[in-house]
Amino acid sequence: MKRLLLLCLPAIGALYQPALARDTAIMDGNDLLTQCTNDPTYCMGYVLGVYRGFSVGQSLADKSYVCLPENVTVDQARRVVVAYLNTHPKELNKASELLVTFAMMDAFPCKSK
Repeated sequence: MKRLLLLCLPAIGALYQPALARDTAIMDGNDLLTQCTNDPTYCMGYVLGVYRGFSVGQSLADKSYVCLPENVTVDQARRVVVAYLNTHPKELNKASELLVTFAMMDAFPCKSK
């Protein structure tokens, strides 16, 4: 019986592989726009996560591309991203984290010194 189970394990794993691939697939702009429209709370968390991620990168690189004013709320940042996605439909095939970055760079660029 154990031998049969061991022989079946790879087949069982193969059955779950397509589902796993869908769950870990890169989200594009179309997916993000759908998520932001259907679940604003998820969208705010996603936008905040991407922003914090590239903020760390900016700090490490000692160069800033996005300069958020102090009074910007997470919901405002979400609306900026949604507006960017709606006005740039040709870019929706790109990775969602890239589009969040582009939206923030467009809306909140750092002033040149």
